[in-house]
Amino acid sequence: MKQFFDDGVVPGLGERCGRHLTFRDLIECGDTYESTRAKNIPIQLETYASLLALVINVVDPIYDQFGKLKITYGFASQRLTRHIKGRISPYLDQHASCELKQNGELICNRRGAAVDFIVPKYGAIDVSKWIVDNCEFDRMYIYGNDRPIHISFGPEQSRQIILMLPHKDTQRRIPRKVSEDRLRNLNPNDDIWPNNDPSR
Repeated sequence: MKQFFDDGVVPGLGERCGRHLTFRDLIECGDTYESTRAKNIPIQLETYASLLALVINVVDPIYDQFGKLKITYGFASQRLTRHIKGRISPYLDQHASCELKQNGELICNRRGAAVDFIVPKYGAIDVSKWIVDNCEFDRMYIYGNDRPIHISFGPEQSRQIILMLPHKDTQRRIPRKVSEDRLRNLNPNDDIWPNNDPSR
């Protein structure tokens, strides 16, 4: 894989990305892609390098610890995100990775890469606690114990943990930043999330 990046060649989707996945697993995934088959191909070599860094530093260790995981949302091009209404922020959440707008500026200034995933037979809270104690990461969003975890790996390495809590009167989610210790003390049975948030 190093040869691809040294030579400036974009790897194919079938090339290995880490120990367990291919680039295709991170690009052709999720409900929106499956329903639209929108063209969702990264163009920038830096995006492929960022996806690989995410997998090596976060996804592979999770896979090794918990077994096979399911990617519910990975890389997202502008052609894909235009089909997702009102539930994403492509300029902030790093699913756009290092791709550029038509004017040559980054879509997301945070760079890096992000993925949403679930681990069958394990709740998001326990998996999130393990990530905090064993992995480097940039941002982690937790939507509920039985919902996908959003995790990113990028140059800021901010280790931000955000609980996406429901507004009491609406279906909107309110982000609440919490400390690592607060997450470690969180009970998976705490009834703080509704059970109605669809995967992307």
